[in-house]
Amino acid sequence: MNNEKETVLELKQICKSFRQGSQKLDVLTGVDLEIKSGEIVALIGPSGSGKSTLSKNLNAILMPTEGNILIDGNDTKDEKKLWDIRQTAGMVFQNPDNQIVATVVEEDVAFGPENLGIDPQLIRQRVKEALESVGITELKDRQPHLLSGGQKQRVAIAGIIAMRPKCIIFDEATAMLDPSGRKEVYPGIVETENTAYFIHPIFTTYQNWAPAWYKKILRNELDRMLPNPLIQHNGPSTTQVTVLDQEQENRRIVHVLHYVPVKKCKNLEIVDDIIPLYNLKITMTEEREVEKIYTIPDKQEVPFVQDGKKLEFTLKEIKGHQMTAVCYKN
Repeated sequence: MNNEKETVLELKQICKSFRQGSQKLDVLTGVDLEIKSGEIVALIGPSGSGKSTLSKNLNAILMPTEGNILIDGNDTKDEKKLWDIRQTAGMVFQNPDNQIVATVVEEDVAFGPENLGIDPQLIRQRVKEALESVGITELKDRQPHLLSGGQKQRVAIAGIIAMRPKCIIFDEATAMLDPSGRKEVYPGIVETENTAYFIHPIFTTYQNWAPAWYKKILRNELDRMLPNPLIQHNGPSTTQVTVLDQEQENRRIVHVLHYVPVKKCKNLEIVDDIIPLYNLKITMTEEREVEKIYTIPDKQEVPFVQDGKKLEFTLKEIKGHQMTAVCYKN
């Protein structure tokens, strides 16, 4: 039995260049990529690095200067296959206004399936499911131009979902939204066994607006992918515990940080007061046999219990920051 996943998208030595007057601008050079069914791939790079150019090549909006792109086996350079290619690879653009064509939300989501010649009854079912999947069922009778930026983007995503493509290409789908619009497009998460892909600038949003539930989302994903983490503690959410290996000294340094900053403005947090933390229990997964544990710099020994790979010790008092050395037997 052959369990190998089918290749949905394949790039072979893709090059793309543009002309600026008499000058040639190379945007993509020798790109090779293969994406199979069920895979999630994120393209990361600074503005102007060619992410949007590559995305538009994948949907046959642009054509490569050199090389070949195969979408479900169809070459994007074959004009007779363009319709099949765009059915297979759906695309969500940066600006939702470029994608919305109808005067009513429900009609806009139905536009793609109607052009595919799908039975009207099946279209209604697909539209219903697509609207439910992005959480805008209550907007189905609204006019798109009266919606917020975040709501429009969800309409655009629903329109692609209703077409049932084999893959969806998101070209920075929240880049054109203002802060309030980004909050409306909640971070969609595509999960595999050991990967979580956030279809949203979740780290930037957390840095700028710090909604607590973003931190909860990240923690949930880390707990899912790392069911047995290296280190755990019983402290509050404001406690950060990290580990630094020092191989030459045959030890690990455990850093505990506990501050409660007050947010004064968008990019400024101030620690007005240090709140002591008492009886912080730390549990570590430890392969090596531990000889002793002591605090730094005062070298006060800390009692510990090691049972197989499980190491436990308690720090009596932490005032802001505490370093602790876990030393191993030679």
